[in-house]
Amino acid sequence: MLYVIKYTLIENLRNKIYLSSIALLLVISLLSWIGASINFNFREYYISTLAFGMSLTDLLAIVIALFLPANNMSLEFERGTAWVIWSKLRGKGQYYLGKYFAYLILITILITISSIFIVIISLFMGAEINHMLLLKNFILFETLEISCILALVFLLYSFFRSSILASLFSLLIIYFSVFLETAKEIASSSNSLVTKLWYNIIYYMMPNLSYFNVENHIIYNQPLSYQYIWLSVLYAIIFTGILISVSIIIMEKKEL
Repeated sequence: MLYVIKYTLIENLRNKIYLSSIALLLVISLLSWIGASINFNFREYYISTLAFGMSLTDLLAIVIALFLPANNMSLEFERGTAWVIWSKLRGKGQYYLGKYFAYLILITILITISSIFIVIISLFMGAEINHMLLLKNFILFETLEISCILALVFLLYSFFRSSILASLFSLLIIYFSVFLETAKEIASSSNSLVTKLWYNIIYYMMPNLSYFNVENHIIYNQPLSYQYIWLSVLYAIIFTGILISVSIIIMEKKEL
């Protein structure tokens, strides 16, 4: 598995994914600065910088998680590279698991770099270092969010073996997950057993990414409780563990 992780990271380095992403992160930093200058709503420029920077970083991380892994794996299958890698492993499951962790590491590095850029700009604009230390929570929760999104993409890719379908269906699920709280309200207020069951299935089976939205806590300098942090970590571990386990089982049994 370590071989797959190393190979994937090196291949993405050769494909200039780091260079391209860092260039995008620099653009994010510039946009954060510009956005803070024209959106002076909080009496402190660095507050707007934080808001713009974290939102754009989150968007970039989600886009990479949705489209890069499935596309790269499809290319490896088409070129026959995947079969060469499998010859060095005990099974296709190790290949799949190695790919998952490789892209999780890759995106976490990019999130960390972006956060460093945001901190530097915010400090230059008058932010306090204690406030900026809260960005460690942003890195953690972004990593947890991306771990769930990657697990979803890998599961759907194991079903469809199509990068486009896996990415698009994942995008649709993420979009509809925004309305999960509405589904919960409908389930609790409805008198129909079928309606309750349906909306409860939707609420508990779909990824609830709102758990990882901590931007407002950071912007308004509100530390998170350790209980919330550990429960979020536990949720991400259980969710990704189930989805990745199912996807590995499918990949091991499917003829490719």
